[in-house]
Amino acid sequence: MGNKLKYYIISYVLIALVFIFLSFYTINFIRNFHYNHLHEDSVRIAKYYSQNISKSSEAHEVVNELLEDKLLVAVRTTAMGDKAYSNELLKQYAENLEVDELYVFDQSGTIIYTNEKYIGWKAVPGHPVYEFMVSDLEVFVEEIRYDTETGIYYKYAYHKLDEGFIQAGILADKVHDFLGKFELQRIFEDIISIGVESEINFITTDYEIIGSTDYSLINTIVTDERVVETIAYATDDKPGIIINDDEYIVYLPLFINGIKTGTISVSSSLRDTNRAIYIFAGLGVTSLLLTFTLISFMLFLSYKRSQKLYNIINFDNVTGLPNVNKLKEFLDVEIKKDNKKAVLLLNCRNHERVNLTYGYEFGNQYIHEFIRIIKKNFSLDFFRYSEDIFVLYIEDYDIPADLKQLSMTILKLFFQPIDINGIMQYIDLGIGILEITKNYQDIDNILKNALIALDYMKKYNHLHYVFYNENMEELIKKEEQIETILRNAIDKNDKSFYLEFQPLIDIKSNKIVAFEALSRLYDEKLGYISPVEFIEVAEKKHIMVQLGDLILKKAIKFIKKLRDNNYNDIRVSINISTIQLLDEKFIKNFFQIIESEDVQGSDLEIEITETVILNNFESINEKLKILQSRGVSIALDDFGFGYSSFSRLQKLNIDILKLDKFFIEKISDINDKDFIIDDIISLAHKIGLKVVSEGVECQEQKVYLQKVGCDIIQGYYYSKPLKEEAAIQLLRSEKGNQEINEE
Repeated sequence: MGNKLKYYIISYVLIALVFIFLSFYTINFIRNFHYNHLHEDSVRIAKYYSQNISKSSEAHEVVNELLEDKLLVAVRTTAMGDKAYSNELLKQYAENLEVDELYVFDQSGTIIYTNEKYIGWKAVPGHPVYEFMVSDLEVFVEEIRYDTETGIYYKYAYHKLDEGFIQAGILADKVHDFLGKFELQRIFEDIISIGVESEINFITTDYEIIGSTDYSLINTIVTDERVVETIAYATDDKPGIIINDDEYIVYLPLFINGIKTGTISVSSSLRDTNRAIYIFAGLGVTSLLLTFTLISFMLFLSYKRSQKLYNIINFDNVTGLPNVNKLKEFLDVEIKKDNKKAVLLLNCRNHERVNLTYGYEFGNQYIHEFIRIIKKNFSLDFFRYSEDIFVLYIEDYDIPADLKQLSMTILKLFFQPIDINGIMQYIDLGIGILEITKNYQDIDNILKNALIALDYMKKYNHLHYVFYNENMEELIKKEEQIETILRNAIDKNDKSFYLEFQPLIDIKSNKIVAFEALSRLYDEKLGYISPVEFIEVAEKKHIMVQLGDLILKKAIKFIKKLRDNNYNDIRVSINISTIQLLDEKFIKNFFQIIESEDVQGSDLEIEITETVILNNFESINEKLKILQSRGVSIALDDFGFGYSSFSRLQKLNIDILKLDKFFIEKISDINDKDFIIDDIISLAHKIGLKVVSEGVECQEQKVYLQKVGCDIIQGYYYSKPLKEEAAIQLLRSEKGNQEINEE
């Protein structure tokens, strides 16, 4: 009996505990449910009356404009009318033009004629009349203000004469009152009249209640620190909330023309909510059936959550496509089958640039359109692997040529641009192909090798599809080594990455006027790595922005060395990539770095290539304009090797044109009459650009460039790129030679 009682008591206690837990859970659920409804209703009410108050503000603007128009007509009519002014004439004008005050002032600011009174009154410094008199304005309309003599609200306008000026005023007291607290309180009286139960207040930015459904609160000041803090942090998207024992209060800021003018508070009683909670608690104790209902409900919710979690884990939340987890699960089954199979990795290569140019919402639409086209044309298993990589699974094909043909068919679908919200946008597609042979038993290895094929293709932009082979893996490993070296340079300022400086020579004075900073990378195992190679890796691995910041900092360090050696007029030029210029934080970061190092924009020159502006002309040109405004010189590098025309150059915010060395190399090979360099230089000068010739390697080239008016030359004829100390030594040698020549 004792044991049975014990088990009974234990069971009873367990059931009681479960029930108590569920009761508390449900009570909280009901409370939150009611609070959410109160919140939605309160916000809805607050927004509704915010609109009414905003409309009152708009009415104020309309009335103010009408008053201004009326006043301007009055002063202009008086100014253009009979110049033989008299008090009687002004009185007649005032009646006809329906203005309350009309004065003629002499040049000293003294009233000499009036429609009513104040003859002899003189404006003093600081008075609005005086301020107009001494200004350069011909006509001026004031805002509504207190008249300094009567304390009554007027709105005044002025018009200057050859000798003196005219002032007209309209009594604006009634308009001011209508648009002031009276109008605001009338809105709250309307709220009372329709029986809204909530207490509603309008609180100014000075925390004064100037409108309320509770008259006793009008003109009181909010001093409760919790309320003040809640109002301060409330936003339109996230209103402030205070929950007391018996009331639920929402605070919603009111903005007019983008300026916060106050806060609307809506207070709702919690008496009904609390009563419902107490009733439920009493009923809950006597109703065990509710326990089982709630348990069933919780099980259902648990199932829904599990289903949602499964979808989150296995499906892409943007596109709804199966994701990489689902792909691995799928391949784990498929590779066991004895049939021909392959994966095609589809890489939307310009997706990141589309995001940077048009924003992520547009980028998502771009992806959705890509998916729609693929699904419309192919009934294949389709997965989203990453942001811009998708996977098609192919099986039961005959020969590899079938995969090639399929790839060509896919590519042809995107030869023409697609319309996304009225913008014609190309989808630049690359396809990596991997045949899944019997040797593949590891899913990760399949995906790794398919990605290697895609990575390999990035080195050769002319390729649009490629089959994986084992040689590609070695190239990828080298890229990873270079990435590691670059990251160490960025994070630890590793000496493997450094700059060399090639001088730019003024062709007339034969003096160094600038240095171009050229990036260099050296590793004990890999040796010297070409800039083309490591810059490509930096862009591919998304560290170009950080590398660009490092280059800028090292260039600034050299500038400061130049200043320490009294070479104050030597600029340093750095190359800027497309990725850097498209980065939304580029301008901010650029100037933060140079300001923190105490150098000027005029100490720097940036070089861009023609490809930088090819697809993003407007946005990049605007950034170049900002750089120029801060003293930074802009050079267009490798001109003539890309796509620019002189008509486009005129619109481009640049200062310097750098001729590609392709033109300079031809100087020794062809006759003068076949050159176009002199034409390019002449046209560049006509649109205000300086010209720099790169790759000058012999006397003959220099002489020709000097003859055709080139401004600056750069190349091995004068000097190879030098390390910092060697560059400064070159400047010292130049200075020494100049002093000897002067002697």
